[in-house]
Amino acid sequence: MENKQDVERYIERLVHDFPFFLTELWREVNLPDVARHQIDMAEWLQHGERRRGVKAFRGASKTWVTIAYCLWRLFTDNNDRIMLVSKSESHSKSSLYMARQWIKQVPFLQHLSPDKKAGQRDSATMFDIGPAPDDRTPSFSAYGVQGQITGARSSCIVSDDVETMENT
Repeated sequence: MENKQDVERYIERLVHDFPFFLTELWREVNLPDVARHQIDMAEWLQHGERRRGVKAFRGASKTWVTIAYCLWRLFTDNNDRIMLVSKSESHSKSSLYMARQWIKQVPFLQHLSPDKKAGQRDSATMFDIGPAPDDRTPSFSAYGVQGQITGARSSCIVSDDVETMENT
């Protein structure tokens, strides 16, 4: 970035434009350019109805785009609480692990790393973001659809691959 104003405009755009955030995230983690259908998903996630779902063909990166959306929400609001409920515990842990890897790898997300010195959570199933206020609810938690979620709280619940007769 050339100067402080450019950096501020860049951060401002990351905050207000999820498709731009997604494009920049993909570039930082060395993924191919964001496809048109992924931009459509990003726009729907940002501006769609309050209760919404994403349906797309296999391999459309629905999970990855949605994990990016979860990180964008945490990036824009330190008080947000995300609960990812996936088809299995191992799948949910894998998704949470990917989110943590992106936080470590992407410069504009690194401030979200949990502050272990402050006692923030950082496990295979949940973590707090660095700037989050102290709360009994983790910033990001992940469960299998058949896991124990009773009593868990969040401001955003994401269900991922929970559409089969066995797990719905």
